[in-house]
Amino acid sequence: HSETMDDIIQLNVGGRHFVTTRETLCADPNSMLAKKFDPDSQFAEPQKIDGATFIDRDPDSFKYVLEYLRNGCRVVSDPPNDLKKAIAADADYFGLQGLTLDISKPNNMEDVIELNVGGRLFTTTRRTLCKGKNSLLCSAFQLQPTSTLFPRIGEAYFLDRNPSVFEHVLDYLRTDDVKEIPSELVVSVRKEADYFGLSNLSTACSVRLNGRERHVKGFGQFHDLPPEFKVEAVIPAFETKHYLRSQAPQILVRNY
Repeated sequence: HSETMDDIIQLNVGGRHFVTTRETLCADPNSMLAKKFDPDSQFAEPQKIDGATFIDRDPDSFKYVLEYLRNGCRVVSDPPNDLKKAIAADADYFGLQGLTLDISKPNNMEDVIELNVGGRLFTTTRRTLCKGKNSLLCSAFQLQPTSTLFPRIGEAYFLDRNPSVFEHVLDYLRTDDVKEIPSELVVSVRKEADYFGLSNLSTACSVRLNGRERHVKGFGQFHDLPPEFKVEAVIPAFETKHYLRSQAPQILVRNY
């Protein structure tokens, strides 16, 4: 039949099977692929193996070439660092100048990063995510990541974590402050800090938790005392200077 841009094309790239359309392969009209697969091409018919056009390239890197073409000649995912040279070589080989430029462009610390954390979207910068040296987040989003640790959903990196807890992790990276973390979430935030390898945040949460060990709670009429009050001592009422006295004079608490 006569060839059209809607034709389904089967490819055998280095022994791996790919299926796409002629329109996708011709997305960059100046590329070798477009010249080879254009219906009006003057190139000789490509060699086929069992009906699939054979291309003698690395299938692992070609996957990103095809992804680039499928997305309107845009890079939509961050490939593993150890594949970037191979992808750049493929881009040069196929004459995909836009891919060559994009894949070779260094990351910037001020790049805006979108995160999908448990279905909730967060927007931050690469600099913020890399503040915790040697953390999982820094490893994933540093200027030269060693691997893609988090998959992408659209433009956002997906983290399968609790967004209500993660928001306080992100706030800490932005402010270096744990005071705004709700008391009931400090333990959860510390666990999240341990998961991401954020040792400073984990330590800050532990310090805050240790400061609450003497909180008054569960002692009859004292269970309604705010959490910032801590049992200081059981002392006579007349020695109450600099202390706040509870309803029962023999129990005294200090407001830290």
